[in-house]
Amino acid sequence: MTLRSIEPFIWRRTGGLLLAAVAAASCRPETPASLRVEYAGCRNVLAGPICLVAADTELTLWIETDVDAEIAIAVDGVRSETEPEASETLGRRYRIATDGARQLTVTASRPDATDATWHLALDIADELLWRDEVSAKVRAGELERARELATAALEAEATAAGLPLGSLARIAMLQGDLQAAEDLFRRALSSHRDRGGLFDFTRDAGALFYLLVYRRHDLAAARDVLEGIPEGWDGPAESVYVRDYYRGLLAALTGDLRTALRSLEAAAEQARRLALVQRRLAAEQVLLRQLQNLGRRREAEALADRLLAGGDDLHACERGELLNNLGWTALLALESRSGEDFGDPAPALEQALSEFTDGCPQLGHEQINVRLNLALAHLYAGRPAAAARELEEIHRLGTLPELRMSLWKLEIEARLELVGGRPADALERYDEMAALAAASLTPAAELRAALGRGRALEAAGDSVAALDAYGDAERRLDEAVRRVPLTEGRELFLAQRQEGIRRYLELLLQAGRREEAFAVARRSRSRILRGVLRQERLERLSPEEQQRWDRAVSAYRRDRDELDDAAGGDWRLPRPRLRRLEAERQATHRDLLRQLDDALAMLDRRAPDPGSLAPPPEAGSGELLLLYHPLGSGWVGFAHDGRRLIAERLRCDSVERPVELLADCLLVPFAEQLESSSRLRILPYGPLRQTDFHALLWKGEPLLAAAEVIYDLDLPGIRQPHPAADGLRDALLIADTAGDLPAARREANAVAKALTADWRVRRLQGDDARGDAVRSLLPRVSLLHYAGHAAYEGDGGWRSALRLAGGGLTVGDVLLLERAPRWVVLSGCETGRTTELAAAEAIGLAHAFVAAGSESVVATTRPVSDRDALRLTQSFYHRWAGGTPPAAALRQAQLELRGVDPAADWAAFRLLEP
Repeated sequence: MTLRSIEPFIWRRTGGLLLAAVAAASCRPETPASLRVEYAGCRNVLAGPICLVAADTELTLWIETDVDAEIAIAVDGVRSETEPEASETLGRRYRIATDGARQLTVTASRPDATDATWHLALDIADELLWRDEVSAKVRAGELERARELATAALEAEATAAGLPLGSLARIAMLQGDLQAAEDLFRRALSSHRDRGGLFDFTRDAGALFYLLVYRRHDLAAARDVLEGIPEGWDGPAESVYVRDYYRGLLAALTGDLRTALRSLEAAAEQARRLALVQRRLAAEQVLLRQLQNLGRRREAEALADRLLAGGDDLHACERGELLNNLGWTALLALESRSGEDFGDPAPALEQALSEFTDGCPQLGHEQINVRLNLALAHLYAGRPAAAARELEEIHRLGTLPELRMSLWKLEIEARLELVGGRPADALERYDEMAALAAASLTPAAELRAALGRGRALEAAGDSVAALDAYGDAERRLDEAVRRVPLTEGRELFLAQRQEGIRRYLELLLQAGRREEAFAVARRSRSRILRGVLRQERLERLSPEEQQRWDRAVSAYRRDRDELDDAAGGDWRLPRPRLRRLEAERQATHRDLLRQLDDALAMLDRRAPDPGSLAPPPEAGSGELLLLYHPLGSGWVGFAHDGRRLIAERLRCDSVERPVELLADCLLVPFAEQLESSSRLRILPYGPLRQTDFHALLWKGEPLLAAAEVIYDLDLPGIRQPHPAADGLRDALLIADTAGDLPAARREANAVAKALTADWRVRRLQGDDARGDAVRSLLPRVSLLHYAGHAAYEGDGGWRSALRLAGGGLTVGDVLLLERAPRWVVLSGCETGRTTELAAAEAIGLAHAFVAAGSESVVATTRPVSDRDALRLTQSFYHRWAGGTPPAAALRQAQLELRGVDPAADWAAFRLLEP
């Protein structure tokens, strides 16, 4: 496991008292906005801005301007001859000695004779010797003496009142008087605001944020503190870095993981520009954790490697944490059986242990943390004896400091019992784990315990009880989809979901319970997609909803921490006492969970129930549903035609085989049902999402020749009404937004011509197709046709977009539409592509339209030529506008294109429905 909470940068290297006196900020230039300057190194910054410096202060400047501009830096009118430093970011970085100067000027001269100038006023900082003395006393543990010195400074009024108030607040926090600390911080902020102390304001705002979040668990109040830091002012680092850094922390804590990533990346990037090493490390450490939470393990590994390459800039504690994170990333890949090769986690974990043992002994609890991870690594590598030795060493180190460690220790002990062929003993350990997890309301551990019980019962030969245990795990997984943004261990839910589902399916099929297996496989496919939609909506809560959400999360986290404190010694208690405690604690949390569920309902306004499934096809309708899912070993296929459900193990060891061989594996087992079907709904899984089922050879012809083929996302209840007030239907045609696709313009002409008098057509082309115009029109149209450039980008495809003038229409934009067009045709490259890394269903541009409420979407899974796209869409609209349903119209168009041009990539197009 990784570190549960990541200590904010303000408490690193400072003895827990004062922030490092380093500032970095964006300062608006006085003349053309093309000159952007950021600065670092002021002792303080006052309104103006005025940078306060000492006699020997060296400022760091980062200047973003035209590549061919000449930069001149003057200190009190005297040009500096300093050369720019090498920088890993765009722009130029300089270090400038101030030597008691009063003004710093930067001028950018361009070849076209336009200059831009930026000024920063300087002043000499008052020497606040009392702060150094207070800091020294705090580091020595003499808190009372430190408080006396700060109080004397406040009473003497030798300086602005906010400075000693901030010091007194920190001392009160260290002494455990949280209310006094909060009151003192708020008084300090008021004083800084009145004085115009920008640096001090944001420094104390960051410290108060830490108090409110990590000590008071009041996320709503913490958000108010952040919002009190103005956007875009001419201030120091706290006006930019602190706001982004803590905004990222708050977003992570409230489950808004995408905002967390953006904010933390912005904070880290600014720190990189100005070579603020410790600030960059702080932001990137938290960013690393969020990448792991999202399952973006490759990016997490790359970031950890880059941080470790910094070497000399890291403390032993920081190196240990990073190495532990590297090991944990590899463990997650092993746990999820994703096929990603991160190597043996043990070497990185052993290095982490060495760092914590030799260079960071003060974090003794992290030695236990790393040893638990090492035990898991040894188990995965088939080294049970080595895992047992790690447990013995953990026992020697003494009492486990955290509940989560007790839970992991029980699970490792249970796994060792299973490896040793003692399922009864393993079951006993998992029962202890389940009781402790339930009493402490730790859902991640409850899920792991349920999965473990299933494995132990299966190993003991009790398949009936094992089925019950796996069923319990699946129900807990559905609950996890609702609460995962709030609780620690999100990555474990995602990583472990597959093992339990696959074993559950295996046993259900062995027991002949096909209907149950079919329902489990369907929920497994769509569960991830449903959860992703909720994450997207979390970013756009109204202010009132945001306050309600913050209150619910704050209450949950506060009670969770109180439970952890109360349950710290539960592992020592007998099981009957644990059962009584569980009942008592569940009762006290009933109202809390109800409040939390109410808050989650805000995110589920349009989301389908995670357990809801559409009924099977109507008997005699000619429709056949084909579903594929992996098992513990091999794959299973299901076929349901409304009359009966068939479940067959696939006759191949892998679905990742040449496409010409896949028909025997995927279709032949259901030959009888295929013979009588005219419409197929395909529900693929994992690597099969990239398979063109409609092009698989069936009796010498593509499957599409025998039946319509629809790719089903299995999201019932997602469609929305699309009224037409005056009887006309509105169509929006977007074409050639970059001005370089003449074929796309011809395609739009053909579509407009094909639409009948029943349609009111609005066309946006070139510069007219701007993002704001498109986003405002989409909820009001029944048809969107897009002919232009599309990009599949970003981890998981989340940065994929339809190119518009001056920007793009992203996956997120689509998911947050008030109403999506009823019909969508995306005639661009890879508009129907999703990530190959996701285990079950994933999301792309076409999937986003379906999830937002569209009835049918035509899209492409790979790049297509302009010529193929033009010919196919012309044929499709000729039929569809004439009244043929979309699936039938696309089928006829694809077969026609194949007939006239066998080399055309007609199979790149597919139809998606909910």
